[in-house]
Order: sequence, then structure tokens, then C-alpha cells
Amino acid sequence: MSIAPRWAVTREKSKTIPPEINAFWQNQGFYNCADYAMSREFIAGLEYLIETSQR
Repeated sequence: MSIAPRWAVTREKSKTIPPEINAFWQNQGFYNCADYAMSREFIAGLEYLIETSQR
């Protein structure tokens, strides 16, 4: 399993996170990344990274 796609820099606006959750970000790129950091895909990638680092 590769983590590269999970950790790509460019992210699109989330369709599942309400806009007000990360509304304090004024830069749309940071806003999108903050939304992504709350996604199941990000969490799965982080868990994989932690797991493989402990081997």
C-alpha cells in the first residue's frame, strides 16, 4: 500500500465537511487541507504511516 495518494498536497473542497468547521482559514488551499485532515482517507493514511514506522 502506498501512502502517496493519501498525502498529496492538492485537495478539492470537501463535500462532506460543513463550511463553517474550518471557516477561519482564509486561504482556500489551507481550508481544503484542513477539511481533508478530518477525512477517513487521511486518518487511514496516518494510521498506516504510524503502523509502518513501528515495524
